[in-house]
Amino acid sequence: MPNPSLRPKALLLDGHSRAAPEVALSLGRAGLDVHVASADPDPLARHAARVTRHIPQPPRGQPGNFAAWLRELDAREGYRLVVPTSDDSLLGVAELDEDDDLRRRAVIAGDSPLHAAMDKQATWELARAVGVAVPTNVLHRRGEDPAPPRALPAVLKPQSSMNRTAGGDRKLFVEIARSGRERADMLARMLRLSSVQEQEYVAGTGVGVECLYAHGALAWAFVHERLHELPLTGGGSSYRRSLALDERLLAPAVALLDRLAWHGVAMVEFKRTPDGRLVLMEINPRLWGSLALPIDCGVDFPRGLLALAEGRPLPSQPTYRVGHRSRHVEADLAWMKANLRADHDDPLLLTRPVGRSAMEWLRPLGGGESWDYVDRSDLRLGLRMLGRVLRAEWHAWKSRAARARLRRTALRRHAGVAARAAGAARVTFLCHGNICRSPFAEALCAQMLGAARVGSSGTHPQPGRSTPERIIEAARVHGVDLAAHRSRVFDPAALRPGELLLVMDLDNYAWVARHAPALLPATTLLGLFGDPAEVEVPDPYALEGERVERVMRQIALATRRLAGVLASRDADAERAGAAAGEAR
Repeated sequence: MPNPSLRPKALLLDGHSRAAPEVALSLGRAGLDVHVASADPDPLARHAARVTRHIPQPPRGQPGNFAAWLRELDAREGYRLVVPTSDDSLLGVAELDEDDDLRRRAVIAGDSPLHAAMDKQATWELARAVGVAVPTNVLHRRGEDPAPPRALPAVLKPQSSMNRTAGGDRKLFVEIARSGRERADMLARMLRLSSVQEQEYVAGTGVGVECLYAHGALAWAFVHERLHELPLTGGGSSYRRSLALDERLLAPAVALLDRLAWHGVAMVEFKRTPDGRLVLMEINPRLWGSLALPIDCGVDFPRGLLALAEGRPLPSQPTYRVGHRSRHVEADLAWMKANLRADHDDPLLLTRPVGRSAMEWLRPLGGGESWDYVDRSDLRLGLRMLGRVLRAEWHAWKSRAARARLRRTALRRHAGVAARAAGAARVTFLCHGNICRSPFAEALCAQMLGAARVGSSGTHPQPGRSTPERIIEAARVHGVDLAAHRSRVFDPAALRPGELLLVMDLDNYAWVARHAPALLPATTLLGLFGDPAEVEVPDPYALEGERVERVMRQIALATRRLAGVLASRDADAERAGAAAGEAR
C-alpha cells in the first residue's frame, strides 16, 4: 500500500463555498489528498472521503498577509494544485506575483485579465469593444451625486463586488430598484462603498458558458441554463440543465475570453431574451456554484485545472450529456418555499408553476437528474449533506411550531393586557439591541406622554452601543433624533407593578417568557396597536433603504396609536376625578 504521506496534495480555499465539496470529490477521485481551508469550523467539503486536513483560513486583512500565510503553508505541504473557490480567496492568491510558482499552481489569469473580469465596468467596456451585446449602462461614481434615472425598474450593480472597508472586506450584491425612492436609497447606500452601474432590466433566462483556458487558448467548454434562481429576482442557480455546445452560445463568451488571453476557468453569464438574443451579465473568474452539473455531465473542470497545474497536456473537449439536470437540494428547498409564497404575476420574479416544480423532484428516479454532492464513490459526503438538510428542516419546523404557539398565546392575552394598560404608570419598550426599534418608539411616545413615563431597553447584554447611521437618518424623517442614544440592558426587576412592557416581535416575547415569566401579564406586542394590527415589527438592523423606512412607519403608527389610547385614558381619569370633586 502506498504511503499516505507521499500522495500528492491539493489545497482547497474557502471550503465553505458551494463549489468546494464538488472540487473535493473530483480531486479525491483523481487520487489526491485534499486539504480544505475555511473560516467555517465545519464546512461540508471537509467531510469528503479524501479530505485529510481542515485548516483555519485567515481573512485577507492587510495586503500581502494572505499571500504570506499561503506561502508558509505551501512550504510545509508542497501542494500540486491550489483552488480558490470564492472572489475573496481568488483575490488573496492574486496577491502573489504573476510569475510566482505558487500562483502558477493556482491556475488563475493574470492581473490585467482578472481586473477586467472582476470590474463590472471594465467587463462592460470590453464586451462593447468585441461586439457582445450588453445592457444600456450609466456609471455612477463613488462619492458623486447620481444622475436622474432613465427608466425603471433599474438594475444597480456595484462596480466591484468585493470592497475593502475599515472593518474588513464587504461584499455588495446586485439590486433591482422598482421605484425612484428605492433607487435613491439603494444608490445612497451602495455609493458609500463602490461606484455603481445602473443598467436596464433585461428579462430572460440565465445562461452560463463555462470555459477552461490554457494560456489564452480555449480547451474545454460547457453550457447550461438556469431553471431556478435564488433570490427570485435573479441570482445563483439552485436547479439547472445542460445545453448543447451551440456556437451561437459559445461565440460571445469566447470572444471575451480570447481578447483577455484568459488562463484557467471562467463562467460567462448571459441573459437569453425571449427573442433569442444573448445579453452579457458578467464574467465569473473562478469555479462556480453549479459546478456539479458539468462534472456529472462529463466535463470535470477541477481535473482540468490539475492537469494545467502539473504541466500536463489537456485531453480534447469532452463530449457531455445534454439535457441533464442537477439540483442543490438545500438551496432548492428554499427556492420552492419562495416560489410558493411569491406573486406569480410579478414580472420581476423568476417564478415557475408550483405543481410542475414539485413534480420535478421525481426526476432522479428516471436518471435524468443528479443532486449536488451526492456521489456513489463517496456516499459519506452525500449522506452528510442530506443529514444537514433534514436537521435544518426539522429544526425549522419545530421553530415554526413553537412560534405559532407563542403567537396564539400573545394574541389571546393582548386584549387583557391592553385593558389593564388603562392605568399604566409607565411604558417600557423592549427589543433585542435597544439601538433601533425600542429607542425610536420610546422617543415618539415621550413626545405625547412625557419622558418620565416612558423608557426602553434591550435583551442584548452589551450596553452603551450607538444607533446605526441609517437608522438615525430614518428616525429624523419622523422628528426623532437618536444620535445621542446609547443602548441599555433590560432588567426585569426594574419593572414595577402597573407598568406596561411593549415588545417588538415574538423573539422578544419568548425571551420574556423564558427569563421573566412573571411579567407576561403586563407584556404585549407593540405591532398589535397598529392599523392593521401586526404581530411582528421586523428588526431593521440588517435592512436597507425602503425596508428600513417601512419598519419605521410601522413603529410610528403603532406607537402613536398606543400613546393616543393612554393619553385619552389619562384624560378620562382626570375628568372623572374632576367630576367627583364637584360632587363633593
